[in-house]
Amino acid sequence: MKLTSKGKREVAEVTFGVYLWKMPDGKFVGDGEGHFLMIQAMEGDQQKLRLLADAARSYGIDEGMPCFFRGNRIVTDEEYEEQKQRLNWGLTPDKYDIASVLEDKKNAHRNRR
Repeated sequence: MKLTSKGKREVAEVTFGVYLWKMPDGKFVGDGEGHFLMIQAMEGDQQKLRLLADAARSYGIDEGMPCFFRGNRIVTDEEYEEQKQRLNWGLTPDKYDIASVLEDKKNAHRNRR
């Protein structure tokens, strides 16, 4: 029996995220220290996509394409260390994770009943 899902579509919780430059081999452009060629943007922001493509060309990269990661953001090394500590404490690693904050509010309201 084959299941179908006619008339259904994905609904994004958030429309912002990070675009990374992805090469045809599936790897992302970055340096040896884990820093990647990326830009924060709203999904489909053509101006930001042009900026990312221009940056790739400035490094001599003429192939590849942007790849969107919804709900992610660029963090500094210090923020990353803080996120690891929050994870160890059992908290949501990113205190600015909007989807998680909204879910926590909904659960807190549900538990008050």
